[in-house]
Amino acid sequence: MRSRLNQARAKLAQVLPATATHVHDDASRLTEDSRQEAEATLDGARRGCRPGEILELWPPETEPLGVLSKPGERCHPFPAMRRNRDKGVTQHLRHVAASRSVTIWDMDVTNPAGIADPCPPTLAPLMIRRNRRVQTLRMVFPQPQR
Repeated sequence: MRSRLNQARAKLAQVLPATATHVHDDASRLTEDSRQEAEATLDGARRGCRPGEILELWPPETEPLGVLSKPGERCHPFPAMRRNRDKGVTQHLRHVAASRSVTIWDMDVTNPAGIADPCPPTLAPLMIRRNRRVQTLRMVFPQPQR
């Protein structure tokens, strides 16, 4: 049994590096679609409006988790984005990772000088999706890279 496990590990060690460099078309397409969605969302937040294509993907019944909500509350995340925009906070998209059911946007946050309640310097919305639509949104505040 150990011999077979070692043979399997050796084979995986040969095969996995070769497949890691292959482009996965589905993941690439999902990531690019999500990047466009993120840009449209951030642009809409800057302008104070909700783009129609985003409203289709972010339904009113979205359940935000974390600092955006109260337990059990269901709302659209744009009101929180609007409050931050009104304080002068801006978000800048850095990276996007997407699959059929999970999307992560990695963003830098810029606070205006002297703001009373500054946002953390990095933000990563984690979205759980069903049929492309956001079902659950969790705001993660990772430590910035040095």
